[in-house]
Amino acid sequence: MANKKINVEKLIADLNPPKWKIWITPKVRREAALSLGRMKKAEAFEPLLTALEDPKVQDSAMEALSSLPVPGKQAARTLKAILAYRQGLKVRFIEEFFNENRNSTTMKMVGDMPMTTMKAEPESFLGAALSIWSQLNPDREEDLDAAARQGLAPYSRKKFRKNIYILARNEIFPTWPELDVINNLFEAADEMIVSIAGQEAVPDYEHRKEGDDNNDASKRKDAEMGKELSDEALHDFVVKALGAKSAITTPMLQIPLIMEGFFKELKGRYALLDSQEIFKLLSGAVRLNCHTCGPLATEYTQGLLGKVEESFESGTPLDLGELTNASAGSFAKGHNPGCKGFGVELTFDPSGIEAPAKAIEARREAAEGKPVKEEKEAAPAPAQAAPEPVQAELEIPLEKPAPAPSAYNVLYKGELIEGKTLDEVKQGIAKLYKVDVSKVEGFFSGKPRVVKKGVNRETAEKMVAAFQRAGAKAYWEEVS
Repeated sequence: MANKKINVEKLIADLNPPKWKIWITPKVRREAALSLGRMKKAEAFEPLLTALEDPKVQDSAMEALSSLPVPGKQAARTLKAILAYRQGLKVRFIEEFFNENRNSTTMKMVGDMPMTTMKAEPESFLGAALSIWSQLNPDREEDLDAAARQGLAPYSRKKFRKNIYILARNEIFPTWPELDVINNLFEAADEMIVSIAGQEAVPDYEHRKEGDDNNDASKRKDAEMGKELSDEALHDFVVKALGAKSAITTPMLQIPLIMEGFFKELKGRYALLDSQEIFKLLSGAVRLNCHTCGPLATEYTQGLLGKVEESFESGTPLDLGELTNASAGSFAKGHNPGCKGFGVELTFDPSGIEAPAKAIEARREAAEGKPVKEEKEAAPAPAQAAPEPVQAELEIPLEKPAPAPSAYNVLYKGELIEGKTLDEVKQGIAKLYKVDVSKVEGFFSGKPRVVKKGVNRETAEKMVAAFQRAGAKAYWEEVS
């Protein structure tokens, strides 16, 4: 305990040092702020609040403060400090949006508008730019309609920041990391202000009203997206989707499993295609969509398919956390940082698969068939050129697989390795899947849970070993 207290005191001293300690750089101070936030120590709140007034460290201080409860005695001072900080963020957001190096394409649409006017009346610029964009892109009326349904109000000053993200979400105007950082700080500041003074303290804070049909529908959609689908339901969807265009709403973590299902089904139907060819066909058939944020970026979908393909090629388990991250909105272009959805709608269109798959198989059969015919015609009689019995023997195990290469499921039912605590194991499994600890509660229901399905023995053993390193006692079983 003494060491921990010393560490906290040192971090506080580094956060707000006297001016003569010139060796304590802004970087050291920012790291101290973030460390104090992670430690969640109550005594760090007041020093962090003081640091919020210093432009060199205020962003790190805001991030740290957002993870701490507000002491009752500090509520008035905290509210005043964060409102002032938030006002500065407004100016920074507008300055960053009108960055000519990062947003030149959008700004050129209204090239005759002076920069001072753009920054003084950003909503006027946005309305004019959107009007020009719609004239240049008459074929994208659906995107504008979608933006309108999501609350777009281009001539509203107070909704300027939210408008930018609605437009980016629908791939109309872009955002970039520097803009996202400021926006995330806005969200953190708003949450703290609302927690202290209520929603009326933030004029543009959007909250859902009970009885609103659209919001009720959204809540129902959220509930659907959080529901994990059974293996049987996923398999039924795969079979159905390969027959006709279909869609399914599913948690993010199950998307790679659906991809696995498509791969196995297509591999069974088109045995001559290699995995790379199958995944190439899949990439043109799959579309992912967050109901809050809109379509997920194409490069994310392709990257996800690529990771699933690598798993097949190497025989290693899928790292679901790495593939899916936390929120569907994280992968939508111009995503809504407030998106709490952890699921997506997957649409599969099989119309572009059958014809090219059969064409590839036909070419491969033709290419492989020519040498066989030449051998039979050139050497019809010699005893040495009679490999038919050998080939017949080789073909038997292909048609009737021997028991050796059986499939295995890896299961876990919440058991801990001796010496490990429940919290340690939860942290270990969350780290393994790269998700928040709250997302692994289902692993500890006491009932066997399939964490990897239909893999070879080596892969099953690797998965069990990975769970052991996390402090969890998993096991594998052979599937008949």
